[in-house]
Amino acid sequence: MRTICFITLLMFPMVFLTGVSAEHENQSTAGVASEAPVQLILSSEKLKYNRNDEILLTAIVKNRSLRDVFIYGNLEWGYYASLTLCVRDAAGKEIQPQFIADAITHFDNPEDSSQFVKLLPFHFLGKTYNTSASRLNIQKRGRYSIYAEYHSPISNSKVNLKPFWAKENGIVQSNTLMIEIE
Repeated sequence: MRTICFITLLMFPMVFLTGVSAEHENQSTAGVASEAPVQLILSSEKLKYNRNDEILLTAIVKNRSLRDVFIYGNLEWGYYASLTLCVRDAAGKEIQPQFIADAITHFDNPEDSSQFVKLLPFHFLGKTYNTSASRLNIQKRGRYSIYAEYHSPISNSKVNLKPFWAKENGIVQSNTLMIEIE
């Protein structure tokens, strides 16, 4: 009898934890399905810089859905391209950089599927950006926030691949990095 009680006591927490785990799993996938299938992640090698240090930023477009998603494969920085960078000071005021990256997307042949990347679930495509505090027009010491935006430069009507994250899908904003300039 003691053995049966002991086994029952051991099994009860396992059944309970399995139910909680499955419930948590359903909640997390339900949240992903209602959001945009692509996510933009911005990262930096470090968070403290001197004014003339090189700042290497990495932007990653990630498919966070359970289905494949096509994106334009030539990620470039600029308003007419795929990625833009936004910098704000500690008060939230936007800072206009000294140099604005402005690559232009040349999309001539919609039949050429090699221009696109099929992102499998939880796969990503990335692009780096080398800059400095002075090129970002950061003049003073302090804390600054940096985020990026992903916007497809190509309209859905010009692409035969489905599902395609197109210009009509809007802008995806990245996480915000807080950097300090010494």
